[in-house]
Amino acid sequence: MRNIVGMQAAQRDSIDLITRQKERLRAQLNRGCRALDFYAGFYMKDNKDGRLCEDRDEIHARTGAKCEVDKFRLMVAVPRDDD
Repeated sequence: MRNIVGMQAAQRDSIDLITRQKERLRAQLNRGCRALDFYAGFYMKDNKDGRLCEDRDEIHARTGAKCEVDKFRLMVAVPRDDD
């Protein structure tokens, strides 16, 4: 959790988390959650292991919404073929 330095709404039901290592993790939110609810930022409650895990932890929007993360995906840039 301490490696997350930013976020961006990616799709209707997912947000991208940016880490200190400049990695981008796409967090798919559980059903009924909207990425736009997190536009003003979010926070996470500390847990014993210090991790943010799918199907376990919730992220809390500054607007009051809270959502569990269903799935994470590591986003990797694909080199473009500039023919």
